[in-house]
Amino acid sequence: MTHTIGMLRATLALAVSVMAANPLPRDFSLTGDRKSHRVDDVITVKVGEDNTAKNTAGTRTQSKSDAKLGLAEGTGILGFIPGAGFKSAQDADFTGQGNTSRQGSMQAVVSARVVEVLPNGTLRIEGLKQVVINDETEVLSVAGLLRPEDISADNSVSSGRLADARISYSGRGTTANAQQPGPVARFFDWLF
Repeated sequence: MTHTIGMLRATLALAVSVMAANPLPRDFSLTGDRKSHRVDDVITVKVGEDNTAKNTAGTRTQSKSDAKLGLAEGTGILGFIPGAGFKSAQDADFTGQGNTSRQGSMQAVVSARVVEVLPNGTLRIEGLKQVVINDETEVLSVAGLLRPEDISADNSVSSGRLADARISYSGRGTTANAQQPGPVARFFDWLF
């Protein structure tokens, strides 16, 4: 038994010396969740954007104007003045109408890296995901500001929680090129 207690003391002394050589990080916790909050930490961004915008405008104006000017024929000494008259009528009518409708939706998951921790603790994150399928390259990029308290227990955040969010999705390849007008069509669009 004395030998077992001696072994326990030796093990404990070794553990203490190793911990003294490599102290635990200040944010170490046995019970807490590990969330990103330092430069180069990675956060999963769940992009879920549904945007709809509609704008309708209508205008109607109408105006009418009449003017008459008359001069009687001169008599007596003023007999040389012929009778004169002037009549004018003006009508204007305008009707204008415009409609705009735009809708967009995106669902994706992308990992982003903390690139800066601001003095108030807010995190600046940036992430890029590039997928190539059959010579088609799809690129999803995410950037924005994030409060550490908005990071969930699984180290993820909804894109709706990002301030100054910049989310873009673009593609390059044969299909993307086929959807663009050719140089002649672009010239005529520019010309007219």
